[in-house]
Amino acid sequence: MIGGISKLEQDMISVIVPVYNTEKYLSDCIDSLLKQTYQNLELILVDDGSTDHSGRICDEYSLKDERIKAIHKKNEGVSSARNLGLQNCNGKYIAFVDSDDFVTKNYLELLYQNLLNYKADISICNSSFTRYKCKSGIVDCDNQLNYCKYIFLYYTWGKLFSKQLLENIYFDTDLTIGEDSYFIAQLLKRSKYIYYDSTIAYIYRQNPTSLTHTDNSAYWNTALLAWDRISQLYEEGSIAYWSAKLTYMKRFRQIVNVDRKVIGRYQKEFQKNKKSIFFVRESLKEKILILFLAYFPNMYFKVYQIFKRS
Repeated sequence: MIGGISKLEQDMISVIVPVYNTEKYLSDCIDSLLKQTYQNLELILVDDGSTDHSGRICDEYSLKDERIKAIHKKNEGVSSARNLGLQNCNGKYIAFVDSDDFVTKNYLELLYQNLLNYKADISICNSSFTRYKCKSGIVDCDNQLNYCKYIFLYYTWGKLFSKQLLENIYFDTDLTIGEDSYFIAQLLKRSKYIYYDSTIAYIYRQNPTSLTHTDNSAYWNTALLAWDRISQLYEEGSIAYWSAKLTYMKRFRQIVNVDRKVIGRYQKEFQKNKKSIFFVRESLKEKILILFLAYFPNMYFKVYQIFKRS
């Protein structure tokens, strides 16, 4: 019995796990999901052409537990893997977990109960990565939504969605970084409000081999494309619009820190969107760095190093 709901009455939750060369962490991830207090689930492991033993591990688990489905495909990226999972899931609700992470035993129960109790469109929990200090509560999904404040909206993990909400929305396979953010943004446009729980129930593992740790500026360029698309979802001049633009510029800073040769490519765009620092609450440090990058790029790196050491 969970929160007055018997096991027979529980809705099925589909947990989609894209898998690529994570043999070192995969068993921890799967075991944490099998030990959930919420048991009416199906676990869809999508092996995206792994070259290590990850695919074999998926098969071994699928033979042990009938709730597990192992799918193998050629390597096309995490977005393609998640999309295939969406096409093969049967649950009324859907959650995404990365294969190098794991969750607490009440992860699904917490998300499910909050979704029902608060009649939210999306249920979200805190993670060991964000350690977000915002209090638990309802967040409206309107033009005042501040992406810079709610950084947990950048990722698909740590969330529970109704399958109905996801209808005809898939991950953009052209985006290598930022695909999570754009996917979530499209769902937010369909939502009235979300519920955020400050409980840390998703344990994010800092995997040095993941794409988010790459120094390839070409990968990071797709994050700019994603946040530009997100800004276009909102009324120009709204908080949601400007916070998406500000996040765009913060991502650009990350690219410049990797490859300073790209500064000239986006300089005019950067200057055009500088207004966002006046409309969106952000740290003074970030605002100063953005202004230097926009107008004094040669001095930006000196200022950046000063802030980095402080």
